Amino acid sequence: MVILTERVKYEEAAFRTIRRICKDNYIEIYNMYGLDEFSVHYQAGTAEPLTLGNSLSGCYPYDIVCFEVMDTIFPSFTGPAGLVPNVLFTQLIPELRQRGKILRFSLRKSYPEDLQVQALKDYGFIESETELIRRTGEDLSFRTLTESFPGKKIVYFASGLVNEFILPRCYGIHTIRFVERNVLDFNSLLPSRVIPEKIPFSPDQKDRIKEQIRTHSVISFDIFDTLLVRKTLYPRDVYILTENKAKHAGYRADRLAAVRARTEDNTPFCTLDDIYEMMADFYNWNPDIEKAMKQLEVDVERSVLEPRKAVVELFNYALAQGKRVILTSDMYLPAPVLQEILQEKGISGYEKIFVSCDCKQAKQTGLYSQLLGLCDKPGDILHIGDNPEADGKAPKEYGIDSILIPSVLSLAQNSPWVKTFEFASTLAERCLLGLSVSRIFADPFQNPNRWELSLADRMAYMGNSVIGPLIAGHMCWLIQKLMIRNYDGVLFLARDGWLSCKLYERIRDRYSLPPAFYYNANRHSSFLCCSDENLQADRMTEIGRSFGLDTDQLLEKVYLVPADQLLPHDQRELNVEYIERHMPIIHKNAENARQGYLRYSEKLGLRQGGDYAVVDFIAVGNTQKCLSQILPYSFYGFYFGTYSSETLKETMIEYYLLGQNPELLQGYVELENYFSSPDPSLNHMLEDGTPVFQEELRSQEELQSLGIAWDTASSFLQEFFDLFYSREDGIAPRLVEEMYSAQTYLGIELPVYDDWFKTMIKKQD
Repeated sequence: MVILTERVKYEEAAFRTIRRICKDNYIEIYNMYGLDEFSVHYQAGTAEPLTLGNSLSGCYPYDIVCFEVMDTIFPSFTGPAGLVPNVLFTQLIPELRQRGKILRFSLRKSYPEDLQVQALKDYGFIESETELIRRTGEDLSFRTLTESFPGKKIVYFASGLVNEFILPRCYGIHTIRFVERNVLDFNSLLPSRVIPEKIPFSPDQKDRIKEQIRTHSVISFDIFDTLLVRKTLYPRDVYILTENKAKHAGYRADRLAAVRARTEDNTPFCTLDDIYEMMADFYNWNPDIEKAMKQLEVDVERSVLEPRKAVVELFNYALAQGKRVILTSDMYLPAPVLQEILQEKGISGYEKIFVSCDCKQAKQTGLYSQLLGLCDKPGDILHIGDNPEADGKAPKEYGIDSILIPSVLSLAQNSPWVKTFEFASTLAERCLLGLSVSRIFADPFQNPNRWELSLADRMAYMGNSVIGPLIAGHMCWLIQKLMIRNYDGVLFLARDGWLSCKLYERIRDRYSLPPAFYYNANRHSSFLCCSDENLQADRMTEIGRSFGLDTDQLLEKVYLVPADQLLPHDQRELNVEYIERHMPIIHKNAENARQGYLRYSEKLGLRQGGDYAVVDFIAVGNTQKCLSQILPYSFYGFYFGTYSSETLKETMIEYYLLGQNPELLQGYVELENYFSSPDPSLNHMLEDGTPVFQEELRSQEELQSLGIAWDTASSFLQEFFDLFYSREDGIAPRLVEEMYSAQTYLGIELPVYDDWFKTMIKKQD
């Protein structure tokens, strides 16, 4: 016999290495705890599907029943509502407790403890924290468990092979391996959303304002935050943008934003000319520089302004009704400059502009008196604006009727988005958030209960609130990483890299970045290339179980073995051994796939021996690892995030998102389809380098819906990088995490799922 004296976590690899030669020569293999390795691996690989009935009867001989929390009670698939338990355990755990069994729950070190404990409490699985098992080391937690209950029989439900199935048995704990995904209620894998409390909403708001317009002869509109909205979070971010542009142009502009703000604050009713005249004295600018700097601010202001369409519709309605339309604004830009900007934004036809800097009166100190001469009585005038004091209270003091339309900023601050404001500390972060809220809160008359919006509106919302910001943050981080080292190119892996690749190609020349390659490779196709290696068959067997595939289906779908070449089964052999009997065909298919990827890479123009960055969405890096084994290139990954904390230790991959928001990372099942391409999933690569795709499971309606999200996100990204991006600035991951959390709170339903997920549901049905 052979006795393995490796620690349990390493004995697995040792067993796999010598398993075949020992079996052929009738040599037994044990570990140093006395476990028969052949027996324990056979049991681990042939678990029966678990049901409430057989699980209960299987627990009868035991005094203590333990459960692994993550991947067993709570599958790794989670939606924005949080962890969703497997339906089996929602029935089994209460039943066992009622029968007097002692229960224990083993927490995973690789997942935030507080979230696991809270989920256990939320579903009533634990009665006190004394029922928790905290993993303190490879052996200590199971040894402590057996020592705490001497003479008691213990059974442990878990999903892992080594640390969860073999290791507990080393201490006399029986284990039941939970590997059959088909026992799951697949509906529980879909987002179990908690719809927020419904916000009161009157769909006739705009019609009521139109009625008020019809009953007044003079209609006054505020300009900023009413007819025009800025894409920055705060108005004075314009000053910082101006300062940055001035510095890049070589002007003396240290602390320009602060000086600019102080000058305006210290000079009541000043015009832009007044402000820059005083700033020219401070900076000792000559007249030409003063003029250039002043124009620079106007250009920046113009670039970040856009018409608020829903309010402009009311403006045009007033004109169509033959009303005298006036614009009234507290502003330092004089009327001629405002007229140019308004004309550029498609707003014209008004009679007059009353501006505080021209009239030397603010709204709250007399500006509304200018309106009184336009009609017989104040009650004929209706003013429409956003500020409760300046546009609501002040006109009423003159007898003028007023209607308040909340600004973009106030709508955001009175919604779940208010929390995101805490995390927008830099200019780039404020501009990213400002651009997002300027789009999603642009229409003040839109139903705030977002889940009730049309599919098209929900998809546009996703593009502006989640997809665009996530890619923007990741791309800012990626560009900074690419500047550190000279890469021959950047491979954006299919399909999740498609949208990012499109953006990258648009901005690449602007920042002298390496060329981009949209690279057709995924876990399925790359695993095929390595499937004739010893440990790969084991891994793929595990994946087959996870997706509910038996060995024949696994051989056909993963290893591409034709159905008529499948060998007869021998009930005495392990699944892995059955797969390995097909090794000649598997080896041929793997070799063809390897040659295919070599030719595919050559067609793309990849340089042999080249150094390439790899970009993926939320992944653990298996595709990259497989490619690095078969291709003559060096790969270094820059991924958005990972759903496994173990992969954070990888030396050839860096992650933008480091898991501060597990809700986002665990919700990747829903999210990743928004990053996917319009093409179906890749199946494998032909020997000549031609990609072969799987059947498209998404309907035309779903693809059209995704198209709205893609187009909206692309527009968002283009605008952000055109207006606000600077290579010196990054976007902190926490900001985009909080933006994701804000939209999930609002209950936006995600209507489509990726092909592999639909295949699982289809199989279950």
